Amino acid sequence: INWMSDIKSDHKWKEKHYTSYSPNELMPGNGIDIKIPWELSRFHHLVTIAQAWDLTNDKKYSNEFFSQWSNWQDSNPFCYGINWTNTMEVAIRAVNLITCLGLLKDDVGYDKNYKSIIKAIRQHGLYIENNLEIGIHNGKISATNHYLANICGITIIGMTCQGLPESNRWVKTGMKALEQEIKRMVLDDGFFFESSTSYHRLATELFLYPLIIGQKSGFQFSNYYLQTLEKMLDIILFLTTPGGTIPQIGDNDDGRLLILSGYPDWDRHDHRYLLGLGAVI
Repeated sequence: INWMSDIKSDHKWKEKHYTSYSPNELMPGNGIDIKIPWELSRFHHLVTIAQAWDLTNDKKYSNEFFSQWSNWQDSNPFCYGINWTNTMEVAIRAVNLITCLGLLKDDVGYDKNYKSIIKAIRQHGLYIENNLEIGIHNGKISATNHYLANICGITIIGMTCQGLPESNRWVKTGMKALEQEIKRMVLDDGFFFESSTSYHRLATELFLYPLIIGQKSGFQFSNYYLQTLEKMLDIILFLTTPGGTIPQIGDNDDGRLLILSGYPDWDRHDHRYLLGLGAVI
């Protein structure tokens, strides 16, 4: 797999340190879209492969997972290449990689590859910690869904990889940041401040999955956090039409943290899977 190529335009990016790319190199225009390789390296498809192994115990799936992982690691050394140029991408990839580990833990290839994957997850955490996507606009701190993905990712790494030297710090600072951002980013009625139904879904995932993993790992969020997340789910409930879909309002790039069913043909306007998770919680 060419992990640094836009298969639609055949454009291939050069491998260099992530700080060495100019904006024009990353997004040269002329129909060249860096989101094509970025999406591939989010590893949503590898979660599907890991799920297939978990459901069938067919070695062809686990072999394919570890083959692709080994190839990605060789092709994307730490901090080199376009898949290390955006912290949101790094965070989403880390969460999907952790999800795959949980699904593959009973495969014979798990023990053989565990150390290399945990090392890579730690590298992802270190990258996130040192490349938070916060800017300054009109003299004020500016943080959007990208920053939310950053702190979600580092929180989940800390919660699930307790053996890492940084895990306690990542959990503590990540949970504190999530508590701060749910107050800042979610409006009083429960709608995400970027005024987009697509980004509301993404933000709900980014706030929801740390809560689920935290509850399983012994980490508790505040009542305010839970009540606000319930409002966010209510928004989805009230916006869902009789046909089971939500109207398109605002910006949309179909961003997701985890895609646990229907990949790649999931209905982009059906958000009801979040209501199912919310009902259980």
